[in-house]
Amino acid sequence: MPRAAELLRAYAAGWLSGNVDAVVESVAADVVVIESHGPTYLGRAEVRAWLEAWLAGGDVVHRWDLLSVIESEDGTHVAAEWDFACTAAGVRYDILGATIATASNGELTRITEYRREPEEP
Repeated sequence: MPRAAELLRAYAAGWLSGNVDAVVESVAADVVVIESHGPTYLGRAEVRAWLEAWLAGGDVVHRWDLLSVIESEDGTHVAAEWDFACTAAGVRYDILGATIATASNGELTRITEYRREPEEP
């Protein structure tokens, strides 16, 4: 059965490749996804609708590098720092952040993302 770190890598890879099914298959039916900028998605159906709408708008992930991944001994929790780049609504974003996720029965059950805000000069 996949562990949390493997599932998080699959989730990120699905976003990077625009593979809706890969993203949805990595999450539980009752998953909770909290984005770094606030929105929350509840369940596979909302995750699917979110990604399909995002891709239909021409948005794209250019990079999602997991820089540091720490997994609990039992494989149910993972924390990862990442370097992410996308174009959304015609605007390019380059973001450093982190994800804390939990898994059960080979699926991600909760994904909480955090974004590091650059310091003002």
